[in-house]
Amino acid sequence: MSLPYSQPSAGGDKFEPAEHNGQLLLFFPIRYNPEEQTKFGPSTSANTDIINVDTGAFMSDAKVIGNLANSLRNDVGGGVVLGRLGQGVNRKGNPPWILLPCNEQTDPPRADPLLAQYKAGQFKQPAAT
Repeated sequence: MSLPYSQPSAGGDKFEPAEHNGQLLLFFPIRYNPEEQTKFGPSTSANTDIINVDTGAFMSDAKVIGNLANSLRNDVGGGVVLGRLGQGVNRKGNPPWILLPCNEQTDPPRADPLLAQYKAGQFKQPAAT
């Protein structure tokens, strides 16, 4: 018997900031959680689709933590954020990952075709059968 429902997904793609340092990224924030429990204590988190403009790689429902999540919270539910991943000042050990502003003259023309493809559904993951 075939059910008319989808099964729950096992979670999103893994986002490793170190693998994208200095790269231009498009974020499509889905959810924001102000109280994510991590191994280091409570933090903020956001689930987001991400397109790496420099490589064309797509991550679906990826989780970002801390400063990156805070950079996306105002755009949850339909907004799009374009920025370059970098690191902030080291205050307590590891430097925090931050989203730096994009270059308003050169970066949007590079991101626009990928944004159009995303909106057309070309980056959606195939449905499980």
